[in-house]
Amino acid sequence: MKNLKKKVMAISAAAVLSLGLSMAVTTPANAFSTIEMHQACRLDNFGHHQGSILWTAQLTYPSQGVYGWRCYFDDSPTAWSTAPKYGMKVQLICDYIYGGSARFTNQSDAYSWYCG
Repeated sequence: MKNLKKKVMAISAAAVLSLGLSMAVTTPANAFSTIEMHQACRLDNFGHHQGSILWTAQLTYPSQGVYGWRCYFDDSPTAWSTAPKYGMKVQLICDYIYGGSARFTNQSDAYSWYCG
C-alpha cells in the first residue's frame, strides 16, 4: 500500500510538471516573429505597392508594447527615418495565413502577438 501511494504521488507530480512545461512552451512558440510582422505589412493596403516585399515592419514605439508596430515602404536607405509610418493591422496575418483572431499574451511585450 505504501509503494502504491508513492507511485500515485510520483505520477501525479510528473503529470503536473509536464502540464506546466507544455503550457510554458506553447505561448512563445505561437508568438509572431519580426518576419511575420513584415508579412502583415505586405498584406495591408496603404494605397500603393500592396504585397511588395519592400513593406517593412518596425517596432517604432517600443514603449507602446504590442501597439508600437508600424509599417513603412522601405525603398531607400533612409526610408526607416523619412518614410510615412502606418499603423499595423495584425489581424490580417491571422485572416490570411493562420486563421483565428489576433491576440497577445502581454500588452507590454511587442512580440507576444499570436492567432487564437
